[in-house]
Parts: sequence; structure tokens; C-alpha cells
Amino acid sequence: MPTQQLFSELEKMTNKSEPIFEASGMINKYNKLQYGFFPLGDGILISDAEKKKSASKFKTMVLGNDFGTDEYLTEECPNDKEANPAIGNFIKRLKLDVNQTYFTNFYLGVRKEGTNTKRTIGLQKEYNQLCYDFFIKQLQIINPEIVLCMGHEVRRALIENSPLFADWKPKDATLKALYASGKYEIDIQDDILGKRKFIIIPHYSDSRNLNVHYRDILKITQG
Repeated sequence: MPTQQLFSELEKMTNKSEPIFEASGMINKYNKLQYGFFPLGDGILISDAEKKKSASKFKTMVLGNDFGTDEYLTEECPNDKEANPAIGNFIKRLKLDVNQTYFTNFYLGVRKEGTNTKRTIGLQKEYNQLCYDFFIKQLQIINPEIVLCMGHEVRRALIENSPLFADWKPKDATLKALYASGKYEIDIQDDILGKRKFIIIPHYSDSRNLNVHYRDILKITQG
């Protein structure tokens, strides 16, 4: 199963990396989040039985920012499972097949402190590099056709790590501007990032922008 292979890779990469997480105010939770890195990987809202028969091929990767705080995971996620109904609504709205959709985050672990919208410690170069390296590993193993990049934090992270996302500059660009110019979709063909489409989409909690750009997104995800 791809997620189990990825857990093995993550364990190798982060086995001696706790100081890297700590310096950026993050906690590595790969042992706790048993089914992925969103967390809950290839089936955020499906049953354990369905997880066991999940497709070996994932058409779509949903790439979020991070999972939020350790407090949120502890207090708001029963049995370490995301219970936010907004995510379920997002999946239904975009007509995503959960058995062919892999959910992950660019930033690994959970924040030690802060809120679900703000950090108390800036992210350090070593941590950012670790996250990008593992993102590349996920692309190689999951091999999705489409990567839905959820929100501006993800867009900025990709801009910082690869010149192939130059069309998504400047860092303060709005979704309205990117969609008006047709630059919300980037076709990549690269030795590292592979051959696939990257699409900037509104965060699942940004219902206003999701409503505005819904049809454009659907044309690609259901095309």
C-alpha cells in the first residue's frame, strides 16, 4: 500500500530530525497519524475496511498547508481522525473519488503552539527542505495526474522551492488574478516533479472563492 511505503520513507528521513522540527515549532507525528499526512492519507473520511482496499493508483493529490496545532489534533480529532465537516463538503463539492484521491500536507507534523491560522515560530530552512524532499518522495510514489494545491501558503511554498512555479508569482497574488489570467493551472514536465498538472485552488474553508472558481476547477478534476 503506497501510504505504508511512504511511512517507511518518512521514518528514514525524520529518524534523527527532531531538532529540525523543534527549531520550527513543529512536532513530528508520523507514529500517531496512522494513515497519512493530511493526516489520514488516502481516505480522510472513509472506513478502515475501505482503506485496506484503497486503489494503488491515485489520480489526484490534494496538497494542503499543515494540519494545525497539537492542541487541535488532541481536542478536536476523535481517534486521531479529522472531523471537520468542511473537508467533507469540499470533497463532495469537487466530486473527488476518495479511493483515487491522496490527501497530504506540504508541511509535516503539527504545530507545537499557536492557532490554526498563525505560527509562533518561523519555519527554518532545514525544515522547509525536509518537507520539500518528502513532498517529492510522495509525488514519486503516489504519482498523481493532478495536484490540487490548497491555498496561498502551498503556492508560496512551491514558488520558494522550484522555479517551475514562477507563473504563480508574486507572493501576494490573488486567486482572482491567477484565475483571470489563466495561470491557476501549470503543466509540469520535469525530471524531479514528473509530468502532471498543478492547480492552485481555494482552501477548503474559503467557501466564497471556492464558489467563484468552482466550475474552472471542476473542468480539470473531472476532465
